[in-house]
Amino acid sequence: MYMSLTRVSALVALAAASGTVIFKLGGSSSPADAADTKSSSRDASSVFSSDEAIIERFLEARARGDAKGAIALCHPDFTFTSPRSTYRLGDAHEAFAKAFPPIKVRQKLSRKGSLWTQHASFSPVAFVTVRVRQTFELKRHNGRMKIVRVEHAKL
Repeated sequence: MYMSLTRVSALVALAAASGTVIFKLGGSSSPADAADTKSSSRDASSVFSSDEAIIERFLEARARGDAKGAIALCHPDFTFTSPRSTYRLGDAHEAFAKAFPPIKVRQKLSRKGSLWTQHASFSPVAFVTVRVRQTFELKRHNGRMKIVRVEHAKL
């Protein structure tokens, strides 16, 4: 069964607006199969959870230096902790306005309880590579999940 281009476009637009990824490239054999929301037996590897999508959007905004976009995904009680600094949401704008160096994911984002972690490396300056464990915690605010804590710990 195939869906019309108009219907597929509408589903993709709706998914993008809600932050949900319906399918990823290489996943389903057809858009109709991937977009079938009635199926409860979807392949878990091809569908991101909404929490994971929030974290991915946060990381993408940080990589672009999009402070407004990153802050929009943060809870009012947000804290960021790294070996060099700790700050709250009110101080985040200046830090988030600087594009974060591109990261290389060493261990994919995974969940344990309410915490999401991934291992990554980045180069803040030439010839220096830093390996970190990134930990994210999400909390509901006004009916939506928001990032309440980010922690970077050296590995």
